[in-house]
Amino acid sequence: MNTPRVVLPITWKFTKCPPNPQSSLMATTLHEFEIDEELSLTNMERSVQFMKIQLVVDYYLTVSFQSCAKLYRHLTNPPSPHRSTTTKIQYAVSKRWEQDEENGNRKCDVHGVFDTLFCCCARRVGSMFFLCERKDGSPLVVAGPCWPFCTFITLPLICGLSGLVLYFCILSNGAALPKWVAFIYVPLMVITLLSLFMVSCQDPGLMPRVTEQEQDQATNSFLWNEQVGSFRPPDALYCRECQVLIEDYDHLCPWTGTGIGKKNMWAFKAFVVSVNLLCYGSIAIAAYVLLRNVPAVEEAGGGDGSNRKFL
Repeated sequence: MNTPRVVLPITWKFTKCPPNPQSSLMATTLHEFEIDEELSLTNMERSVQFMKIQLVVDYYLTVSFQSCAKLYRHLTNPPSPHRSTTTKIQYAVSKRWEQDEENGNRKCDVHGVFDTLFCCCARRVGSMFFLCERKDGSPLVVAGPCWPFCTFITLPLICGLSGLVLYFCILSNGAALPKWVAFIYVPLMVITLLSLFMVSCQDPGLMPRVTEQEQDQATNSFLWNEQVGSFRPPDALYCRECQVLIEDYDHLCPWTGTGIGKKNMWAFKAFVVSVNLLCYGSIAIAAYVLLRNVPAVEEAGGGDGSNRKFL
């Protein structure tokens, strides 16, 4: 049985978008339906069919015009990067470095070439590179002045030597050690690498610049530092390599590539402990495997040696 067909020619009428983008577009949008029916349905069926069509059309109209309104507001009033109300933290940086940056004087040595090639997109504060930072300018991921040494010396040593020990002394088919040793050795490698990352890529405790007014409001125990042109607390010291003021500054570690201060001291201690355990553990495993294989080598070559003596 053929279903009767309903012909619904629909005519749309729209008004233009108002000049004010904040006003609603939906309030000025009119749609009318002019329906000419050729049907043999009952009045109830025609009403239900018409209501279904009208609901679907109204839904898609609402969604489409809301999207158009958002797009129109975005195009007419684009967000400006200068509208941010948060001001970035001004860190206590070397005044000489600031003068060199203003004059465009930069070092042309090998270290400067590495910095230009690999840290070109990072914000530089002294000799520190902010790879990722918060809205207020405080760093989430930061690289220190000796980051090439950490990347190309420390990291390959840890991964390369421990990887060789893991493959040849633990995981190989003829290994003298049981496989459960890998469940201790591999987590120790992971902890060492994580602690290295936490030391080298964490804020060591960079101090913001403190002016005379801020120093008067805070406390009178602050001391003046001529190198950065800022007041500092008694436990904060200036790092020549980092060219910044660091809270509870201890030393500069080239193996981790950055200065050691208050905020990364706990990670540095964890790295020192884990890397020593990994180093001595690797030496012990390699020595055990070599000493165990010595008798087998002597037995394999013992017969030839006795024959040579006898002859």
